[in-house]
Amino acid sequence: NIPVPPLACKTTPDVPCSPCTPADSFQYLPTQPLLEYNINHPCSLHSPVQFPHSFFSMTDPSAGIPPDTKRKRVSLSIKDKVTLLQDLENGASVKSLCDKYGTGTSTIYDLKKQKDKLLTFYSNSDAPDLMADRKTLHQAKNVSVDKVLMEWIRQSRRDNFPLSRSLIMAQAKKFHVLLNISTPCEYSSGWYGKFKKRNGLGILSINGEKTTEEYNVADTFVKKLNKLVSDEHLSAEQVYNAAKTSIFWRHLPQKLVETAQGPAPSGLDEPKERLTVLACSNAAGTHKTRLLIIGKSRNPRAFKGVRVFPVTYTANKQAGISREIFQDWFENHFVPEARAHCMSVGLSCDAKIMLILDHCPTNPKPEFLVKDNVFAVCLPPDCTSFIQPLDQGILRLFKSHYKSEFLQRMLTACSKGKNAAQFQANVNIKDAIWTAALAWDKVDKQALIHGWRNLCPSTFVWDNPGEEYDFLGFTELRESQLVLELMNYARSLSCPEAQLIDEETMEESFNADTDAPVALQLPDGEINENSDDESDSDEPEVKEKMSIDRMISLAEELIGGMEQRSFISEQQIMSVYRIKEQLLQEKLYETAWTQIFPNGTSCPDPEPSGDENC
Repeated sequence: NIPVPPLACKTTPDVPCSPCTPADSFQYLPTQPLLEYNINHPCSLHSPVQFPHSFFSMTDPSAGIPPDTKRKRVSLSIKDKVTLLQDLENGASVKSLCDKYGTGTSTIYDLKKQKDKLLTFYSNSDAPDLMADRKTLHQAKNVSVDKVLMEWIRQSRRDNFPLSRSLIMAQAKKFHVLLNISTPCEYSSGWYGKFKKRNGLGILSINGEKTTEEYNVADTFVKKLNKLVSDEHLSAEQVYNAAKTSIFWRHLPQKLVETAQGPAPSGLDEPKERLTVLACSNAAGTHKTRLLIIGKSRNPRAFKGVRVFPVTYTANKQAGISREIFQDWFENHFVPEARAHCMSVGLSCDAKIMLILDHCPTNPKPEFLVKDNVFAVCLPPDCTSFIQPLDQGILRLFKSHYKSEFLQRMLTACSKGKNAAQFQANVNIKDAIWTAALAWDKVDKQALIHGWRNLCPSTFVWDNPGEEYDFLGFTELRESQLVLELMNYARSLSCPEAQLIDEETMEESFNADTDAPVALQLPDGEINENSDDESDSDEPEVKEKMSIDRMISLAEELIGGMEQRSFISEQQIMSVYRIKEQLLQEKLYETAWTQIFPNGTSCPDPEPSGDENC
């Protein structure tokens, strides 16, 4: 609604311009500030003219630009941009954000378009606090070197490997050659400074010893956690901890495979022989989520025809966990399982759930682990070993159960004529996964509760508060019981391997993978993160699919044998009866399908019954 101002046009003498006011008829006011203004005019030769601000004062002041006001240019840091986007996501208006951050509306919309890039960059930063000083997303000339080097640094820090400027610069040169980059780069001190700023790196030196300051940090965190639990009114059912460990899933002590049949086989390929396991349970000890297991092969031959799995399985080239894998587990597995458990114990469908994580570089930042009223809290650095619940002997107990079960199966196979090397070669990853699930199932409620003794919020109410003192050293006690049971079993056998089972052998087996890596690492010569292998050629051949009639026959035979043993309970026998009943129903289903489709169309498997006892 601003009236058209008088025009001062500069045209060529031979072009008439009647709609315009002659330039000499417009009197400028020298005492007023001038504003440059572009005018669209039918005459293409018109040039911009200047008008006094006094012209706009004749109209609504909000329609023009105030004479003595000019918004100062504001350059937001990466951290401010992420905070702005979070405020926008939480419902803040664009106008309020403009006032808060001193930006224009176009800046807000530009940031919204770059949301994914900003959040990804901020999440991948090793030290988000340093993002308060960085303002651009400019990347290095050799982006691939930066990416690989950052993963190497995270892995080194997780393994408490001391880092220095010269070591990082030397490793960068190494990756430069491995990636076949033609662009020259000196990787000098100047490059190092830019690399640290570019990736948000803080102090790179690592001290493996626990100091008084670190214990004070842990104590401060425990107090803050107590307050958070109290303020959010969380019970032990709503607080979870997740931690990672590694298992050499078919490792045998060296002297067990150095038998009379021949020398021990050469070194095994570590990624193939290692599984990374993510375990998670709540503080009440009443809920253990399904294990997340990361292997090397996406589709091992042993998985052929398998329709039921006791764990969540995924894979990459190094059999290690990454941020993408953890984020997928959190959103698609942990949140639904934890929510279902909380509802089963009488909590509301929107009750808050807290997940406590260690300070591992491969974990996403806590601000990105938020979904359906489930949120994450990160432990302080270098405090995992003495306050993380699952690291207080729980994962050790889980692995002890796995190793004990594995060695017992080896002894059973050797008592039937095989040697240790043959047994090791015949074990496949499917066997390892089921053994791991069984070992996790054997970790009981008392053990899980005991793990929270150093981080136990004071607001939690335990069934027996005094039982903590009775279970001090419970890991060593239960591990000793497993060793004793296995040695007693070995003494009852006459095979050569059984005579070699002693405390030294058991200790070697239990400690074989203590320091194995769990995060995705990038060793020399290995750059790709994902594995495209469709199968593992080293896996033994898988048997053909067993017929329903054969399974029914085995179930009947098993029931007959169980009924003759006094140590078998009625509930266990009834479970096998239920399995037999389901097999009979499947047989009827297949028969009916064959009558309806006599042309040989394959019969699809029906949905599982959902009976937990079956």
